Amino acid sequence: MSMSRVFSAWCDAHLLRLLAIGFVVLLISACGGGSGANSASPGSGAAGNQSSPASNETPSSGTSSSNSGQDSSSGSTNGDASGWRALKPDSDAPSITAAPGTALHHAQQCAQFLGPIPEMSCSDAEIAPITVNGVAVQNEVDTCDRPNALSGACVPGERTSARYQGTYHTPVGLPRPEVTFINFCRAGGMGVIGHNSDTGATCFFSKKEEGGFPNDVAHPGSDDPNSDYDAYWMTAKEVASENCTGCHQADPWLHSPWIDQLLDPNDPSQPLVPVITSKVAPYIVVGDDFSQPYHQGAPDNSCTSCHQPQCDNLFQVKLGELSMPGPFTHNNNFVGVSADLQELRDWCATIPVVGHATTHMGGDSSDGEVDGVCGAFIDCSSSCVSDDFACANACASSHLSGNSLSSSQALFSCLESSGCALDDDSCSDQFCQAEGDSLAEACEL
Repeated sequence: MSMSRVFSAWCDAHLLRLLAIGFVVLLISACGGGSGANSASPGSGAAGNQSSPASNETPSSGTSSSNSGQDSSSGSTNGDASGWRALKPDSDAPSITAAPGTALHHAQQCAQFLGPIPEMSCSDAEIAPITVNGVAVQNEVDTCDRPNALSGACVPGERTSARYQGTYHTPVGLPRPEVTFINFCRAGGMGVIGHNSDTGATCFFSKKEEGGFPNDVAHPGSDDPNSDYDAYWMTAKEVASENCTGCHQADPWLHSPWIDQLLDPNDPSQPLVPVITSKVAPYIVVGDDFSQPYHQGAPDNSCTSCHQPQCDNLFQVKLGELSMPGPFTHNNNFVGVSADLQELRDWCATIPVVGHATTHMGGDSSDGEVDGVCGAFIDCSSSCVSDDFACANACASSHLSGNSLSSSQALFSCLESSGCALDDDSCSDQFCQAEGDSLAEACEL
């Protein structure tokens, strides 16, 4: 498929997407558009539940002390997926043996920086209480004292999160205090975050939704040679499509009055979900399929004085309006929106796509890249003159990552070496059809 045909396919898909969005808006208007427990939200992970890695929550205005950040020299403050390659693997980490693109390959890659990925199950998770005016309720209610911030739901009795201590590869099982894993459970799903507080290395995982196993069975870890790891877990590409860093923007750990009811069983004076207290604490997501958290051009005001910017426009409960700092023991809100918070929200609405799930942080959701990074790439490259491959490659580097970036680079290399112009369909089809088809597949055209 030539570049001009990729562009044509993008236009066709974009038109169909706009028509579909119009129908969904009409349907929501007719049905009332509620946000119940099973409503999907941008960045929420698998549709139909709130159990993805994005379903844990944080003070989202940037005004709390749930602090994070990273040295901009890491290359990961502008969405660049390659920043994680500067991380130094553990000296005792076992070799990566799994095939690229598999779930086990992602786990073994993460184990290079986090130690062994532990076996996990939602049967280990604690239950977040649901109360109304301080009284526990047993049935789902429309409003409660501390609703789930991502969905706004108040569902009692659900196992929510468990905390797992990281360990070293050798000696086997020796506790590694700087590494923490937290799982998040809801409606049969399970997401997991692993984080190394010393290096900032962070990994996101999700259980398989289709044909997988219940979340209350033990999902195997990375070091069990007899386990069928790939049968339980999603691939990195599948997890990345949930746009993890769209919600987990300031740091890996999100906080809200709902999640902060859960306490660390090893230290009940602390919340179950760790609190990061330094703006310069490193935060780097492992894996080429994942976008890094986006911070470029954020306003320099009180909302970003303690930690990196955190947008709250993907949450039903506007956490930026909570009384800071976290962790939160009460669901108290400021009256009105401050000028600094409004400035931050205005910036959030301009963030370009750095993941796979949204066209921009303030925009409509999308199942693929076509309306987002690939659409922006095609718009950019279509402005290049027909023989300017440097321009086309610059567009690819600015907008793409992972498979879509490597596919575009392979196509441009083939076109240039074959003497084809960017817009020469017949030449491209003759010499570079496989590379064009690969790019179209990566962009889900």
